[in-house]
Amino acid sequence: MTKIVATEERTLRVRSPLKDVYQFFNDPGLIKEETADVERFELLEGNRAHWILTEKVEKGIRYLADYTVEYHGNGTDHVTWRTIDGNLDTQGEVILRQLDAPNTEIRFREMLAPDLPITNLMAKLFKPIVAREVRKDIGKFLDRVEHRFGRAEG
Repeated sequence: MTKIVATEERTLRVRSPLKDVYQFFNDPGLIKEETADVERFELLEGNRAHWILTEKVEKGIRYLADYTVEYHGNGTDHVTWRTIDGNLDTQGEVILRQLDAPNTEIRFREMLAPDLPITNLMAKLFKPIVAREVRKDIGKFLDRVEHRFGRAEG
């Protein structure tokens, strides 16, 4: 098993009050509503969630993400998360800033590192493919978030 790390950062401006955007990112159940390819999801105590995603097959490599994430919010404008168990490491944060009412800026950063059933040599070949897929998946999630809250005007 070999981990391939990919990171995505993006800033969005949505047409929604900061408190609503904060509530979304601090609630794994709401996050699930905008996450694609979820095979199974279980909300756990302590603002944790167990995720199993739909199996992916790429160039003969099969991968089923099965992991538990813990979410921490400061109560107003900052949420972080990290994997506490499983075969997909994730670590990220959202920093929110209220713009002119009702618009909110979302600064999103996430690192994902799937633990793939490949050798280190194969990892060098697959790194660009995995990184592209990770960025694409995060981008689609953020597009759905933007659609959920509406794009800020101006």
